[in-house]
Parts: sequence; structure tokens; C-alpha cells
Amino acid sequence: MSKLGMDIEAAEGFARTLENQALNEVSSVLTGMSGLVSELMTVWKGPDATLFEQNWSQQAKNLTLLHGAVNDLLGSLQQAIKDQRTASAS
Repeated sequence: MSKLGMDIEAAEGFARTLENQALNEVSSVLTGMSGLVSELMTVWKGPDATLFEQNWSQQAKNLTLLHGAVNDLLGSLQQAIKDQRTASAS
């Protein structure tokens, strides 16, 4: 028979990992790539460069959406941890 509930300490570890690794990595990629593309545009001109920059702009939007989705997951996990604490205290 399986046990219902949550190992709160383990879940908190996963939440910290999600926050410190996943969110930070997405932010780091977004920031780093934005800087690289900006620098690249100082040495590349023309229609291909414009298309590349537009493509990056769309990908940056996707990364921003990903960051928001991971942040939402983190919030859900943190709420579940809070709920489990409340249930365990009862």
C-alpha cells in the first residue's frame, strides 16, 4: 500500500533546485544571447542580419514565456508544500 502525502524537506529541495537552476539558467541564456546578438548586429548589416535579429526576437519571447512557465511551476510547488505543512500540522 502506498502512502499519500509529501516529503516536505525533499520537496523544498526540489523547489530550491527549480528556482536556483532552472529559472537562473533560462534567465542566463536570455541575457547572454541578447548581449551576443546585440554585439553581432554591430558587425553584421543587411537583410540576412535583420532576419536573424527578428528570429532572435521571437526566440527571446519564447524564452521569456518559458521562464514564466517555470516560475508558475515553482509557485505551484511552493503552494503544495505550504498546503502539505498545513495538512500535516492538523
